[in-house]
Amino acid sequence: MSKHPSDDDDELMRQLDQTGAMNAERSAAAQARAAQAYARLLHLAETRDSGQIVFRAGFVQAVEKVVAFCGI
Repeated sequence: MSKHPSDDDDELMRQLDQTGAMNAERSAAAQARAAQAYARLLHLAETRDSGQIVFRAGFVQAVEKVVAFCGI
């Protein structure tokens, strides 16, 4: 018995949905790790007198602004 073309479409849509869900989970996990790292940097910048810590926190803040501006 031959497959109907819509069967292939259904399978493709299922695979795309699965990939999208997996990408969303990976993205959320990466964003959570980045938020934790940013919070640690901010804490260090506020409580310690180190030019390197302040520089890195400023860099992260600048990158965050670019990402927000570009809508990435």
